[in-house]
Parts: sequence; C-alpha cells; structure tokens
Amino acid sequence: MVITWIDQFVMLVTGIFMVPMYLKAFGDHVYGVWLATGGVVAWVAMFNVSMVSGQRAASACGRRRFIRATSYFWGGLCINVALSLVLSSVGWFIVTGLLRIWDLSTEESSALQRAVNYSMLAMMLQFWISSSAPFLQAVQRPVYLLYARPIMAISQLGVLFGGIRMGCGIWIIPMALLVRNAVLATFAMIPAVWISLKLARRVIISKATLRDVLRSTSQVVFGYVIMNAGPKLSLLILSLFMSPTWVAAYDITLRPILFINTVIGRITVVLIPALSHLVGSGDLLKSRRIMRAGIVIVASIAIIAASGYVVFVESFVNLWVGNSRYVGDVLAFSAALGLFYTSMSQQMSNYVHSSGGVGYAALGGAAGSVVAIVWTYLVASLAYPELVPIGAVLASIILITTYAKWLRKRFVVDVVSLKLIGIMALAALLTLLLATLFGSNLNLQSWVQFVTAVSIFLMLSLLVALPFFWRKHRAKII
Repeated sequence: MVITWIDQFVMLVTGIFMVPMYLKAFGDHVYGVWLATGGVVAWVAMFNVSMVSGQRAASACGRRRFIRATSYFWGGLCINVALSLVLSSVGWFIVTGLLRIWDLSTEESSALQRAVNYSMLAMMLQFWISSSAPFLQAVQRPVYLLYARPIMAISQLGVLFGGIRMGCGIWIIPMALLVRNAVLATFAMIPAVWISLKLARRVIISKATLRDVLRSTSQVVFGYVIMNAGPKLSLLILSLFMSPTWVAAYDITLRPILFINTVIGRITVVLIPALSHLVGSGDLLKSRRIMRAGIVIVASIAIIAASGYVVFVESFVNLWVGNSRYVGDVLAFSAALGLFYTSMSQQMSNYVHSSGGVGYAALGGAAGSVVAIVWTYLVASLAYPELVPIGAVLASIILITTYAKWLRKRFVVDVVSLKLIGIMALAALLTLLLATLFGSNLNLQSWVQFVTAVSIFLMLSLLVALPFFWRKHRAKII
C-alpha cells in the first residue's frame, strides 16, 4: 500500500502540478499534439504479457508451486523482450506519420519527433521490466520496489524541472519517463532474477508455460488491449475533428477525474495477488464475502469522488491553469458519470482476474471498448465532443454484465447482484445531478477557499456515508 501511495504522489506532481509549466514552456498547440500522439504510445505499450504471467505466478505461489512460478516469470520476460522490439518499431512509424497531420513549425516538429524517439525507448524498457514487479508481488517481496520509488520520483521530477528550466523541448517529458524506467529496471529486475534463481536454482523456460502464456496473451492482445483502446486513443480521435488547443483544454478538464480513476484502480488492483491466493486456496465462501463488500465500498468511494469532481472542477481548472481552458458542465457531468461506471467495471474485472479469468476479462472488455471508440468518433464528428465520456458508461455496462455472468458461473451463485449495482447506479445519477446544479453556481476565487470547501465536502460525505453503510448494512455487506 505504501508503494501505491508513493506512485500516486509522483502521478499527482507530474500529471497535475506540472501541467501549467508544460503549457507555459511548450504552448497549448504543441502540448495538444503531444497528448494526441502520446495516447498511441501508451496504447501500444499495453501489448505485454505481465498481467498473464503475474497472475499465473501468484496462483502457483498460492499452491506453493514455486518452480512453476519462476517458469512463468522467465517465460513472460522472454515474450515481452520479443514484443518490445517489434512494437516499438511499429509504434514509431505510426506516430511519426501522425505528426504530419498537424500544422507544425520545423522546430516544433523536430522537438516532437525527438519526444517520440525517447517514448519508444522508454516503452521498450518498460516491457523488459514489466514482468519483474508482478513476480515480486506474487512471491510477496514488494519491499524491493519500495526502495526504488523514492529514487524514481526524485529522478523523474529532477529531470522534468531541470529540463524545463534549461529550456528543453517537449521531449523532456518522455526523457524523464525513460530515466524513471531505468531506475525501476535496476531495483526490480535484479531482485526478481535473484529470487527466481534462489527458488529454482536455474533459469526455467518451459514450453508448457510459454504455450499457456502465449495462449492467454493472444486473448489479451485482442481483448484487453482493445478494451483500453478507447481511453488511450480518444484524444487522437478528437484531434481529427478539433484543434490541438481544444484537445489540450479537453484533457485539462478531465485530468483531475482521470487521476481519481487511476488512484481508485491502483488501490484496488494491489489486492489481485492476495485474492488470487485466497481463491487458489479453495475458500470460495470467504472470497464471495470479500467481493460483495468490495463492490459496495468502491461504489461509495466513486460516488463521493465523482460528486466532488462535478462540484469543484470548474473552480479548480480556473485556479490551476486559467479561465479559458474549462470546457463546460456537460463534459464534467459526463466524465463524472463515466467515473462511477468505470470504477465498478474495474472492480469486477479485478474479481474475474483474481479468479483465473484473465483472458475472459480481456475479451469481455473488447466489445465495450469498441462501443466507446465508435461512440467517440460519432459524437466528435457530429460536433458534440463533450459527450465522449458517455462512451465509457456504455462500455462499462457491457463489462459489468459480462463479468457478473462469468462470476456466477465460476462460484455457482451470484457473487455481485446486478440489482444491487443498478440501485447504486441510480443513486449515483441522482447525486451527480444535484452536484451539477450546485457546482454551476459555485465560484471560488482563491486556493484557500478551494481547499476549505473541499475539506468541508469530504467531511460531510464521510459523516453521511460511513454510518449508513456500517450500521445499517454491515451484515449484508460483510
């Protein structure tokens, strides 16, 4: 948990506090182009097998089959190295071609091309180390990653601040990520290799393990990666119809809620190895109880977070980067509703993942993402780009229904009731409507007023939510 929060702090600084510096140093136009092309890089980087190999290793450790766990580590590493070489080349050609779409000066084009080169190097390194962190989590030795986090944070932020002060181009952003990944490679790869050799005393690359990883990876490539194509490529699709400056404003308006969604996802995903151990041990009754409690807790957190976003986002953006970069209340409401449904589908996906359905979780999300991509293109082409986040709502409804059916088949009985999710969704809709009406009349003029208002909102939300769920529904939830 400590590792997760350190990650969130670095994300907060680089993803929130650094944006005004980016806009001042690079300009809205260049930054908007970088956001559009960066989505392609982030999407291509998802074509790795660490999710599959990590889940398999955790499940093997739960049955105390440590040699098999190390085999999954080495197998996933070999496949990732091969994938990185191919995909980095493909991604480079795609992004380089996209840079010709926008009207860029020679200096801007040169800086963005350099940024693409550094992005691909960072992505390759990420592929090589992505099998190590899940393996360390699987063998319950995450302390090595804890040592890396402060050094990674200092290195990344140091490169960003120093590069911007020295007048470097936008390529300093991926350069900082490359340095961060290099630090992680040092602190994750070496301990992972050492522990695997300690457990098995040799490098084990089993044909059966490779076949298992490749078979599930094929599902991930056509499922999980497609599932995430919508969020990663939405800015690129919008840039085909809107100016890079508007795309930058769109990203700025959504940046707080994307950060909130990532925090919720990171907090819940760390439970996958522990839940995989629990399911692997055969205690299905306890597994069901934990899953039911978890979905209600996540729904409550998502409702509070989404409501807070709708109420305070306009004031936050105005104080953060200026009055001209807030898109509007329609986008804010759509994004908040998308946050609730996305949080629910993420939690359901974690349950399926932990229960051994990695490939099914990926394939189930593919249909939802296709809906989101089509929706994004449709509303952007019709000049209603503020409704793009509604695609996440439609996609999440498909995901939640699909995952609930799989869990029922896996555990025989309903693990999470769709009726319960429907009630929570209705509560979220009504709460967000009221929050939108209240937030549209709120005008905070200083950071002191903003922090005070947010603190009061959080305290009131906790006073309402905690007693309700603990006293009245403790027995049903737990």
